[in-house]
Amino acid sequence: MRTLLLSGPRRRALGYVLNEMLLAVAIFAAVTAIAGTSYQSLKRSSQTDEASLKFVALANDIRKSYRPAGSFTTLSAGGVGNLGIVQKPFYFDGTNVFDPWGNALQFAGSDAAFAIILGGNGVWTPQECTAFATAVQDGAYEVRIGTTVALGTGASLGRTTGGSAYKTSASVYDSTALQTGCSGGGVPNGVGQMGVSFDG
Repeated sequence: MRTLLLSGPRRRALGYVLNEMLLAVAIFAAVTAIAGTSYQSLKRSSQTDEASLKFVALANDIRKSYRPAGSFTTLSAGGVGNLGIVQKPFYFDGTNVFDPWGNALQFAGSDAAFAIILGGNGVWTPQECTAFATAVQDGAYEVRIGTTVALGTGASLGRTTGGSAYKTSASVYDSTALQTGCSGGGVPNGVGQMGVSFDG
């Protein structure tokens, strides 16, 4: 009995050689890695968008809840939490209100205005910081970003101080301050914060 031995192009056509298989696996791994990175980026972007919408809603609810009293001087984390206006991804633990990144929000108010500070643990990328700031700017009187953002006192009560002043005086924007606040010395380093103040 004779055995048919294939050689040349006909033998190669019956299957893949090891090099081709390795190349296919490498291409698949690269495409999967790119897709995974893109998905994570889109997911984080979506989470930042949701957080900015809920932050604006929180500020609007604070305004509606405290305005009838004619003052925001009693504004506090406990007071805000007990009103039941904190929505996910923000949360209230019975004492403090936390942002989606695990930072306790700081609140202060005067008769006519109030301020909220969030951020601080370095989980925002510069792009996320920028997206959040620009998303909340329209309803805010002022937006400050950076390592030295603090709640105002005295004549500045209900406002924030320090950091890079991205939006001031209700209608003045400084894109350089936004870039400075959201980069190197800002939120991504884990020590920066974002202070947003609102008129009553």
